[in-house]
Amino acid sequence: MLKRSMRTLMQVSFLLMLSASSATAQLQPWGDYPASPVKSPPTTGSEEDTNSDPYAWLESLSEPQVRQWMRRQTEFTGQVLQRIGGRDAMLQRLKMLDAGRSSTGDLQVVGDAQFYMSTGADRQTRLYMRNALTGAERLLLLAASNESIDFFSPSPDGSLIAVGLSRNDRRSAAATLRLIRTRDASALKDQLQQLAAGADDAAWKADSSTVYYLRK
Repeated sequence: MLKRSMRTLMQVSFLLMLSASSATAQLQPWGDYPASPVKSPPTTGSEEDTNSDPYAWLESLSEPQVRQWMRRQTEFTGQVLQRIGGRDAMLQRLKMLDAGRSSTGDLQVVGDAQFYMSTGADRQTRLYMRNALTGAERLLLLAASNESIDFFSPSPDGSLIAVGLSRNDRRSAAATLRLIRTRDASALKDQLQQLAAGADDAAWKADSSTVYYLRK
């Protein structure tokens, strides 16, 4: 029994050594890491010399040798990173995720419907409706690059939403009130012009049949 156990242990050890050898053979030859230059500290005959750090002089970035060593480190790191498989694909994925980054705010709730604005990396503002029960979202409005959503006000039944829009270019300061159906994000033909400057809300009749707003 003891001989059988010893034989099994030797077989397992051999397999482990073989696996380690195979893994080492698969390592990428990155090359030699830039050696850190060492300078012996000046001798003063005091006991502090025995505790001096031979790498302390690397803290001086004004030293040409230190700057050259750091440059070699940077070049070596760049070469290693370029050899990592899938690095370019990962970088593109990170850029895509960063481009989709957005900030949200101005949440209003009507029943199970949640209305909110979101500004993406492109700095364009979007108005969304979200179903609180299912999590499904619908884009109701994407403001043009020269427009700003000043406010929005959903109707009491959630079927319509009034959106105050203003132009943010110098050619026109006109503000309008747009009415949008929430079921399909379609806009009503009525574009209420000449919204009062500084208007920040619209009011609805209780049956959602009428909207009230300030006009010039």
